[in-house]
Amino acid sequence: MRVDGNREIGLGHVMRCLALATEAATRGQHVRLFSRSMNDNLRRRIESVGMELHYLTDKGSEPDHRYAHSHWLATSEDADAAETTARLDELAAAHGEPALVAVDHYALGAPWHERLRNVAPVLAIDELSDRQLAPDWLVDQTQGKPPETYSGLVPAYTRCLIGGHYALLREEFSLQLKNTGRQRPGVNTPLRILVTMGGVDQGNASLKVISALRLAAKTMPIAATIVAGVANPNLTSLREEVGQQARTRDLSIDLVFDTHEMAALMANHHLAVGAAGTSSWERCAMGLPTINLILAENQQEICGWLAATGASVNLGWAKSLHPETLAATILQLAQDPEKYTRMVNAAYSVCDGRGCARVLDIVSSQISTLPDS
Repeated sequence: MRVDGNREIGLGHVMRCLALATEAATRGQHVRLFSRSMNDNLRRRIESVGMELHYLTDKGSEPDHRYAHSHWLATSEDADAAETTARLDELAAAHGEPALVAVDHYALGAPWHERLRNVAPVLAIDELSDRQLAPDWLVDQTQGKPPETYSGLVPAYTRCLIGGHYALLREEFSLQLKNTGRQRPGVNTPLRILVTMGGVDQGNASLKVISALRLAAKTMPIAATIVAGVANPNLTSLREEVGQQARTRDLSIDLVFDTHEMAALMANHHLAVGAAGTSSWERCAMGLPTINLILAENQQEICGWLAATGASVNLGWAKSLHPETLAATILQLAQDPEKYTRMVNAAYSVCDGRGCARVLDIVSSQISTLPDS
């Protein structure tokens, strides 16, 4: 697997690759992750589950600016493909040829895929549909996106797996659903709100959410949980803000760091306020109605498609959000049980938490019948 994760790129790419890698490992496959940049906390998580992490180090070329996100690489796409291929060739001498190469990176496109297809079939994970791609399989977990979005962007041999049906979620979500079932009790008080702004939250959107919670709590009691990653550059200000919020009868806020129990948290809250990133599909699997905010360009399309399904409300860019608007939206959903139930059902319809197994079932059934071009 080829993936990077840091404050600029975010952590979601690594988390969904790790979910797929974990499912592959349960099937007896040995998984190696190749990275040019990896957050320390993610590195520890990868190593804690016994997977190999290999660092790519060649930075002899400048980024080539082929794509909108080419600056995410510390080298050119061609140099990255050459080094990845060379490292795989070295490993093949001792361990055999890889059965599959997976890649999740907005700075890598068709030239990289074509080069690596000489080594093994390629599975690409993407949702931008903003550049030429050439994998054997393309996974885009954006619910509602029409297949023709990729017309002209992928060759005829690429098999596109599009929609929440293929959302790459960690095993904890399918296990939680197995234990609790696909049902959710109605809203009661205090209103339990889960705030998930991703592993980085560069714009510190969580502070705006806290302001909105204070406003909404004037109308009904609220118990909120804010999930933050240790890669969040705003932890000091976030801790201070939460610390200044004395627990009262009307509002209490808990701050949780890098939890491994996200599925349970989602099951135990009535509503979420979250970034429209990869955790969007986790919230849908748990049937959790969400007020989505946009923190990065690549989240705009996800936010729009999810709102169209009825599983979420799209409040647009977090940087332009007024706390009063968010507070009013929270109260509207909490006080409209019929709309709330519709959102729960719409969220469940997006994905069922079994996307990793579904993708690997398809790949394993087709891998021996792939065309050469």
